[in-house]
Amino acid sequence: MCTKKQLKGKPGLLNQGNGLMFNNAIAELLTSNRIHPEQPGKGMVIFTLLMLLLACSGEVWAQSDTSPTQTVSRGNEPYLVTATSGSTYTWTITPGTSGSEWRINGTGNNITVDWNITGVYTLSVVERNAGGCVGSPREVVVTVNEIPDVTATPAAETICSGAATNISLSSNIGTATFTWTAALTSGTASGFSGGAGAAIAQTLTNTSTAAATVTYTVTPTVNGTTGTPITVVVTVYPLPLPTIEPTANPVCFGTAGVIYTTEPGMTSYSWVAREGLVTAGGTSSDNTITVTWNGSGPYSVSVNYVNAQGCTSTSPAVQNVNVTPLPSTSPIYHN
Repeated sequence: MCTKKQLKGKPGLLNQGNGLMFNNAIAELLTSNRIHPEQPGKGMVIFTLLMLLLACSGEVWAQSDTSPTQTVSRGNEPYLVTATSGSTYTWTITPGTSGSEWRINGTGNNITVDWNITGVYTLSVVERNAGGCVGSPREVVVTVNEIPDVTATPAAETICSGAATNISLSSNIGTATFTWTAALTSGTASGFSGGAGAAIAQTLTNTSTAAATVTYTVTPTVNGTTGTPITVVVTVYPLPLPTIEPTANPVCFGTAGVIYTTEPGMTSYSWVAREGLVTAGGTSSDNTITVTWNGSGPYSVSVNYVNAQGCTSTSPAVQNVNVTPLPSTSPIYHN
């Protein structure tokens, strides 16, 4: 025979410290005075009551993250408890209203919650097992944070080789911080790297003859909550290399109408004819210049311009001119 004191020492039976709730009337009936199994019919009573008590020994277990306080972002999050055969589960959230601040999706031991509005909530689950016994609630305090976004201004950028990027980063949350990675996605360029901060300012160099692209992937973070990354593509154009034709042009002193030509289709041409007289062209819209070389030397012609990508060379093209003096013929003598 068993006493109430003895049964209370059995874990999972009358041990109230494990958080289980039992039917006090059944417990008192089983343990009051003494129960004699040899009495007619009492064996079945004992068996039935013990089965009821054992049926009440089920316990709810939290999901893989069992922390009593959790932090999530707005959106859909999964929650579960270990399933017990024959048990049903009732989930509740306070405060708030379903469909407004939050929504519970599904039933049973496995649900998801749509966290719609930031705040602090208590998610509870109560298990009723096959014996009709109700366990103590399991609770998790959930802090729902806003998901930060990130906006890049400009969203994409075009620069010339040797210039610095000028990309400002902002978020819907003023306290957001930003990190980025950088990768060369086409062509040849240097000067890029990963970093952190509210602006991407890096000097990029492209020494090839074709455009290059560098892609920055920017991620916002607030209070440990990470938002969706964005990409910012920077196109880096090489600097133009102006040329002057003809490249070899000895001329005679005083020769008029010598024409020099550079690449067409550019803007902001800048011509300089040193010790020469410009007689045609040579303006900001001309890709040619006409010169009469009549100065005292040395002589040269130079040009620079802005190409279609808005880039200009760091130095102009310079053509030194070999101006040959006119011969000085002596008088004609008659012998």
